[in-house]
Amino acid sequence: PVLVAPLAAGDRCHGALVLVVDPEQSVGSGQLKLAEVLAHQAGHAFSNLELLERVRESERVRQELEVAAAIQAAHLAAPEVECGRLQLAAACRAAASVGGDAFFSHVGSDQSLLAGVGDVCGHGISAALLMSAWVTYVQVLAATEPGLGDLLALCNELMLRRTGDTGLFVTCLLYTSDAAD
Repeated sequence: PVLVAPLAAGDRCHGALVLVVDPEQSVGSGQLKLAEVLAHQAGHAFSNLELLERVRESERVRQELEVAAAIQAAHLAAPEVECGRLQLAAACRAAASVGGDAFFSHVGSDQSLLAGVGDVCGHGISAALLMSAWVTYVQVLAATEPGLGDLLALCNELMLRRTGDTGLFVTCLLYTSDAAD
């Protein structure tokens, strides 16, 4: 004969406590109560382990978001940029840990300026990842595409490949000046 007690906590059952009973001895109320208490404690221990794992996972996600926010901040321009007669000042802060808004500027060695603002449709991590891709495309392609129209067309083509039918898109404004402006 066996004595079975559920390892439960709240509405969750984690398994069962199975006690083998000596067939020559009868099971008393004290033994039943002991099995019940052991099963109850074990059920709560399993629930606590699950809770601890969720806390660890939340902490890992929080740390990853901090790193993502630092990476995203690296995409943003310096708060003040001077290029010839132009002076730019900007601030960009995500409403959450990370977001889909960006401001960037780049002053070339010839004192030309490329500056832009962008906003991804949506919020959170997916918007931040898409904005990171967009800023990277613009900054890299600007070195080889002198015209803003061609630059934007190429960025748009690359973004369409990346986003597919997700419905995400970037709204942007780019400004450029040459050293003579």
